[in-house]
Amino acid sequence: MARDQVPKSVKREVRKLIKALESEKIRVERVILFGSYAKGEQRRYSDIDVAIVSPDFTGIRFEDNRRLLKVKLLLNSRIETHPYTPEDFADSPFVRDEILEYGIEIV
Repeated sequence: MARDQVPKSVKREVRKLIKALESEKIRVERVILFGSYAKGEQRRYSDIDVAIVSPDFTGIRFEDNRRLLKVKLLLNSRIETHPYTPEDFADSPFVRDEILEYGIEIV
């Protein structure tokens, strides 16, 4: 699916997420939509999978998800965040096989 085919409501939610991250002093290098929405296979209750690359993440999944929890609670959104440090993003087979192959870069 091309970026211009992503539903406007999803783009809006991702933009709100980016603003909320920035307000929490989380620098955003890349935001990539992946999963069912990127593939055009979403269903009515599908979550919105988003990879977030930031040098402010630790690379410790629990810590990074805890930091994102506040942002997610403020948004009350269907977005499922997947935090990566730039190094982890470059080295991850999941990134290579799923996110980069099917993902749609938002930032």
